[in-house]
Amino acid sequence: MLPARRFDFLSLGVVLLTATLCPAAELPKDANLDDTGFVTLFDGTSLEGWHVSAQTGHSRTSENKSGGKWVIEDGAITGSQDLPGNGGIILTNQSYTDFEVLVDMKNDYGPDSGLFLRSNDKGQAYQYMVDYHDNGNVAGIYGEGLPGGLHFRNYELGKEPTDFTVLDRKSDPRAAAYGSPVNAEQWQQLWKHGEWNQLRARIVGNPPQITTWINGVKFMQFQDNQVRTTPGGMIALQVHGGGDFTKQFVRYRNVKVKTFGGVEPTAGKEVWQKFESKKIPGDSLPYLLALPTDYKADDTKRPLLLFLHGAGECGVDLNLVKIHGPPKLVEKKPGDFPFIVVSPQAPINDVPIIDRWDPRLLAELVDQVAAKYNADPDRLYVTGLSMGGYGTFRLVAHYPKKFAAAIPICGGGWTNYAEPLSQTPMWIFHGTDDEAVPLERSLELVRAVRKRGGKPLFTVYDGVSHDSWTQTYDNPEVYTWLLKHKLSDRIKK
Repeated sequence: MLPARRFDFLSLGVVLLTATLCPAAELPKDANLDDTGFVTLFDGTSLEGWHVSAQTGHSRTSENKSGGKWVIEDGAITGSQDLPGNGGIILTNQSYTDFEVLVDMKNDYGPDSGLFLRSNDKGQAYQYMVDYHDNGNVAGIYGEGLPGGLHFRNYELGKEPTDFTVLDRKSDPRAAAYGSPVNAEQWQQLWKHGEWNQLRARIVGNPPQITTWINGVKFMQFQDNQVRTTPGGMIALQVHGGGDFTKQFVRYRNVKVKTFGGVEPTAGKEVWQKFESKKIPGDSLPYLLALPTDYKADDTKRPLLLFLHGAGECGVDLNLVKIHGPPKLVEKKPGDFPFIVVSPQAPINDVPIIDRWDPRLLAELVDQVAAKYNADPDRLYVTGLSMGGYGTFRLVAHYPKKFAAAIPICGGGWTNYAEPLSQTPMWIFHGTDDEAVPLERSLELVRAVRKRGGKPLFTVYDGVSHDSWTQTYDNPEVYTWLLKHKLSDRIKK
């Protein structure tokens, strides 16, 4: 790692464990590694399934117009700066939650690189360090663009890749809680410069535990103590910005991944997924997906329920979405829900809360899930609370011929939504004492929709403040009411 390239931080409250230093020359290979179950991500001939991003800070030299140079040479993904100082990342199109990744690496000694875990297109990720240069390190852990600062490594390279210095409490505070699994003599046996070396990383949970290996030797096991990213993301390879590395290269091949639960959903279990928009490039939404307990991948079409959370559940911790509503209930009693339940999470950004749910993304998400899991297009439903109540009104107004029925709770919207809203059966709920979103926000929409010929049901909870959702979602009649409605009852195709 070049000192000027990254800032070093001490992370509080995290646990790092590694194998103890072995005085003998024998390499401490990890006997527990399992090489079965991996799927190839790069076949040596095509970059299909990968894309380059110029959205990271390493692409500033090109004004974020290009993300470095990435080509295939001799069966390897080969990267370099395309302009002096301009780097970037290449990512898998697919996102992964809990996984182990293998990759062979044969980089020139000089360029800074990295293997990114759970990355987004901005390069915010946990990084398996591939800082193969003077003062650098391979297999350390770094928080690329993550809050709180993470930088852990237990040895340092020198002017030559054979130069190896173990870091300890006295020589470097970054190594304060763990030691190197090999000494300088063993490093000469383990690492083969100019040849292919195998890098391996595993990330599980959120906050995650991250384990790194080099050629079968465990170098680091790190347990984070806070949520810094979404529960999943893409796998990425990096060419660092800065300097001039247009004529030195990073090379990767045999990229493989093995997933651990939570990627492919199973009946009766709520799992994390990631939606990537094909209509709005670069936009995505993490979401929880729950399939009915009796779900089978057959011709049986199931009703689908889209749930939109409130402002308090925005962010990167998808567990927040389970605090209220259908995702909370389906987690506790999955057998009570006949729906495919889709619960996306909105980001924290500068978009006003009442407009934060983008109807275009939500409609595309519903279409994608419905197609993949054989949802019944005649029985698509949407509900949301507070910010999600606003989102429900807005979504139905933009797509009046998509949802069979809707349940907005303590929300609101523009009265010019009235005409399209009048076409969709709605059951609206609000509390009289709501100070966060006044009752009037729902009342004015109800009046406007009824004026346009709509017949929304409207339930007002006397003496209830903002939380008018708990008793609503706990009421079985709400779901019975939803299932009584079919899109074909009012729209002839």
